Amino acid sequence: MREIKFRAWEKSLKQVIPVHNIGLEKRIINTESAWRTFNEIELMQYTGLKDKNVKDIYEGDVLHCDGFWNLYAVWDEENARFAFLCTDWVVTQGHPIQPHISNHCIIGNIYENPELIGGQID
Repeated sequence: MREIKFRAWEKSLKQVIPVHNIGLEKRIINTESAWRTFNEIELMQYTGLKDKNVKDIYEGDVLHCDGFWNLYAVWDEENARFAFLCTDWVVTQGHPIQPHISNHCIIGNIYENPELIGGQID
């Protein structure tokens, strides 16, 4: 079974922060040192996958793939699964490349390094 855990992009601080608790009714998170509302953050869920350095892959992480392209992890709402996007195509967890994700390494995320995917994330 996949471990369920989150981290968050804190918009005003412009940094990734840990998420220790989520209060769904009040739409808040706890970082152990402070509470943040959902309006102040972007939640990123752990995909259940690891990169070649055994680092957890979260939504928004950018992976460098075999020297040719970068992929980034997103939640595919329509199909209820994680997917990996590139500028020209989509790789879903069910796609044959998925087992090879563990051969790639995380080089950043879409919030701190939008240039890695060729654009700005707001």
